[in-house]
Amino acid sequence: MRFKKFIKIIAWLCLGFVLICLFLFINLPNIVEPQIQKRLAQFSGPNDVEFDIQKIGFFNTSISKIRISKAISIDSINIDYDIKNLLSIHLTKVTISGLSLHASLDENNEIKFDGLKFPNTSPNTSKKQTSQPDLSFLPFLPDKIVLQNAKIILHALNEEFLIPFDVLSTINSKDGKILARTMLYPFG
Repeated sequence: MRFKKFIKIIAWLCLGFVLICLFLFINLPNIVEPQIQKRLAQFSGPNDVEFDIQKIGFFNTSISKIRISKAISIDSINIDYDIKNLLSIHLTKVTISGLSLHASLDENNEIKFDGLKFPNTSPNTSKKQTSQPDLSFLPFLPDKIVLQNAKIILHALNEEFLIPFDVLSTINSKDGKILARTMLYPFG
């Protein structure tokens, strides 16, 4: 008799645990999104970053409707990863779809991307600095980065020019190599 009562209690506890885990797993995007937005506000500066987390799974996360500034927006980002153990996640592929970059020509007829700052490359840099780049960030990058259906909207001569492009990057952190293939479609 006591054994049956013990089994019932264990069954109810297991059912309750499964329901709590299921509830957390279903609502994980709603729980995580405000935390990410708080932390991004510290790093983004004046740019307001907006996004919606669509799905967080065991091997894939989908984020959509990303707006970094008025000049940069992304339709969706798919992040594929492998969980090696509880403390280690290995990014395998990041697919960025629908990137829109607004650019303009400055007074020197150089393309300037609104909302983006690139490192200043002056012609006076020494060869020692350029021959040994810092590649310590490579292990943190995914094995592949795919950029599809991207476009540059160039504002020049009182008109807008649309330049679509795609990028496929393969990163080998062990060899310290990044292979990138870019396809520009200047005529649409």
